[in-house]
Amino acid sequence: MNGVFTISLIFLWILVFLNLALTLGLSKRINSIFTNFIKMESLNVGEAMPIFETKAIDGTLITSRSFTGKYTAIVFLSPECTSCVQDFPKIVALGHEIADSEFKLILVSIGELKATQHLLGNQIPDFPVVNASFEDLFISKLKAYSTPSYYLFSKSGKLEKAGSEVRHLEMEIKQLELGVLQEVKL
Repeated sequence: MNGVFTISLIFLWILVFLNLALTLGLSKRINSIFTNFIKMESLNVGEAMPIFETKAIDGTLITSRSFTGKYTAIVFLSPECTSCVQDFPKIVALGHEIADSEFKLILVSIGELKATQHLLGNQIPDFPVVNASFEDLFISKLKAYSTPSYYLFSKSGKLEKAGSEVRHLEMEIKQLELGVLQEVKL
């Protein structure tokens, strides 16, 4: 009986040490995730548009240089995000509105390609749609870590506005359009 008790005690201590090791490993993992989350930064107003090159889902090459001299809105959304899906028709309508203007729009869908294609449905937007993941170099260069969100760059390629609500982007574009129209009238 004494031998069974000793073996049970040894087994119990092994389980205690195993549990302790797993707990320490988990705490290090959580700490690393939390630290990386805190380090997430976004572009700051006045920063230049990062130099990038990527492909739209239709295969066309998209480069930061192709938007030089145009106001450029880059909208980030995810097909898995409820508010993103709700904002999608507004984004398409905005793209149609500004299609023949000094403004260009890029939609970056962060998620699976099939989910992005499902979101697009039969709609053919007037702007490029890029499918990406948070791990893509394209996303890390743009420092885009949340959806929905957007950046609005000036004609000189400097970040003018950043935000998380499409209605704010619509208002900012309308204000810039008015400013552009007033500049032309002067």
